[in-house]
Amino acid sequence: MSLFDDQAHSDLAAKVTFIGSMARFSDRMLSIFREEFTTHRFERFNTVSDFEAADDQAEPVEVLILDDSHIASVVNDPSAYLSLVEGAQLAIAFHQTAKAMHFLECRGRDASLSSVGLLPLNTQIEVWISIMRLLMCRQIFLPQAIVLGLDSKECGTNDTATRAMILAEQSDCNLTVREWEVLELVASGLQNKMIAASLKLSEHTVKLHIHKVLRKLGVSNRTLATRWFHQVANGPKSIDGQPHA
Repeated sequence: MSLFDDQAHSDLAAKVTFIGSMARFSDRMLSIFREEFTTHRFERFNTVSDFEAADDQAEPVEVLILDDSHIASVVNDPSAYLSLVEGAQLAIAFHQTAKAMHFLECRGRDASLSSVGLLPLNTQIEVWISIMRLLMCRQIFLPQAIVLGLDSKECGTNDTATRAMILAEQSDCNLTVREWEVLELVASGLQNKMIAASLKLSEHTVKLHIHKVLRKLGVSNRTLATRWFHQVANGPKSIDGQPHA
């Protein structure tokens, strides 16, 4: 059921609807939006079924934001989601970079997804407010970092930082993004001095990162760490569990 049923605005205000868990769209977030955009009504539903069952469907929905648990369903059947609220601006709020990049790849292949935007959940509320203004103006938002990361991947370039973010999210070995970057450069055969120059770090900092990587992986030297990296990184799984092409 909706957590924000603003009766004072129910007769006039267009709605901004969030569908997802409270962990993704908190009461505090919606409260801030309501204070910032007094001409709109903000509501959240746990599921699409809850939203469809609501008794106030006569009110126009201006913006519909889904959490990233809906990505697979949106990709498989875009029309079902686009028809939920005809004319509304649709966007997906993501937490994991890998999921966002997977959706962007699908979006590039399916023209029916071209009107769906992407919003980063792990950003400051001021940024969210600015993005919300764009959505209310029927603008599509796509994070530059995700778009550039996909462009680099499609061009076959070495985007270590983007790849490190994806590996950090998909792996359960507890390496940080920076440690993944260092590990990949170690696995490429670079010495500490070259790694430091590439990442704009001191050699001492690089040594500390390598020490932490070896400890977390439970290996004793760079050779074993390199072998481990290639076993993991050379066969990453996509969101649907299939190897990347």
